[in-house]
Amino acid sequence: MKNKLMNSLRYNLPVIIILSIFSLSILFSNDETTLYEQTDVLISEGRYSEAVDNLIILNQEDPNNHLVQFYLGYCHLNLNELDKAKMYFLQIVDVEFKDKQSVYYNLACISFRKKENPSGLNYLEHTFRLGYS
Repeated sequence: MKNKLMNSLRYNLPVIIILSIFSLSILFSNDETTLYEQTDVLISEGRYSEAVDNLIILNQEDPNNHLVQFYLGYCHLNLNELDKAKMYFLQIVDVEFKDKQSVYYNLACISFRKKENPSGLNYLEHTFRLGYS
């Protein structure tokens, strides 16, 4: 099951990222768009540590930008910094966020990686209830 979840994460997340990138780019002004565009390139190249540096700046400028928090969680997850990733994903669990099923899915992946299977199954159940396919 763990391998299926990780394979699904690898294959489904690029689609989620592409959709979210469009939404995120709309939210920034011209100066921030440049920083966002740099961050987008870094993420697409797998340079997650450098992307985190940019995302932290964007998050400081707008701490209520849930897409930035999602990407912070995503980058930390890819860096295997599971506690940090979980922290960012949990920040957007209880707020209005369009792609909440991806948040729960990533929380499930984190839980399974940490061998917290009951928690992982709970997050996975939320994922499916929200329509993740």
